[in-house]
Amino acid sequence: MSVIDEIAQRTGCSLTTIRRVLRGGNKEVWSGTAERAERIRQVARDLGFLPNASAAAVKNGRFNAVLLVLSTERGRCYLPEALLHSLCSALEAAGQHLVIGRFSDEALTSPASLPTFLSRWSCDGALVNYTDRFPSHINDLLCQYRIPSIWMNAPFDVDCVKYDERRGGRDATRLLLEKGHRRIVYIDLRHESDHEVHYSAALRLAGYQDAMREAGLQPHPALELGDLGGSAQIERLANTLRGEERATGIVTYDRAERILLAAAVAGLQVPRDLSIVTFGDGHSEYAGISVTQMALPYEKAGRTAVSLLMEKIDQSGKGMAVKPLALCVVPGETCSIPPRKTRSTK
Repeated sequence: MSVIDEIAQRTGCSLTTIRRVLRGGNKEVWSGTAERAERIRQVARDLGFLPNASAAAVKNGRFNAVLLVLSTERGRCYLPEALLHSLCSALEAAGQHLVIGRFSDEALTSPASLPTFLSRWSCDGALVNYTDRFPSHINDLLCQYRIPSIWMNAPFDVDCVKYDERRGGRDATRLLLEKGHRRIVYIDLRHESDHEVHYSAALRLAGYQDAMREAGLQPHPALELGDLGGSAQIERLANTLRGEERATGIVTYDRAERILLAAAVAGLQVPRDLSIVTFGDGHSEYAGISVTQMALPYEKAGRTAVSLLMEKIDQSGKGMAVKPLALCVVPGETCSIPPRKTRSTK
């Protein structure tokens, strides 16, 4: 009798179902399906049957693979190319490879599937790439089931690689203050007011406010236009940039290209009439002009996440506090001294 036949005899499942489960092709959406699949895998392990990556890892009890956890829902994960390449390079250097999986909230928090989801994916640990709208109690569940995991760019103090966004907002504003700007405004064109937003939105704004107060200036109310469409944003920005009391310096969460377009619509030249500092990956160039920015250290974040996860796997899930990574200034062509007199374009 073959091993597959013996598994079928012990579990009462069909040969087709057993083969599908053991090769990882089973859709375990319902708790009953997940329980049956785990019973098949357990019997297979008892009989010494190790499929695919499991067999290659039998000597050291490791799969030598890391699972990158993404959401099935659009807009909840952000994976810049520089970060992905850094993760892959760091894992290759550690003798690991990357497996990418997409999960619904139900699958990621199910007591029936979460305890075994790493073994089902033949992975030793997980890099979790959710940026907002986190599944309910996910951190408690990861800890409860001792799943080695590291979050990326999330608002957690333990087991999380994130960026020092507040300091980044402060440093961006200081760039303008050091040039002599005093009328500086913070703009956010991305986030909608009625949605849960990424933690960086509040921290970058707080950093702007910190720098203004440190300079003895009153922070201006933030211009938050994420609720508007692109053309409406341009129109609103252009109107804001007209007149004697307009800002001479802008710190923007991102989407600097829209501010450049709005400035042109308002008849302003950057940086002669208006200076802009944004946040990005250090390589952005819009409309033939490089934008001064605070660059997020994606490459360092990838290396750090892999290093921490390898350490956590070795320590059987012990939590680790991680210091936020500093952003760095990337000079561009959009930050200069303020105009001697604000030019009205009305």
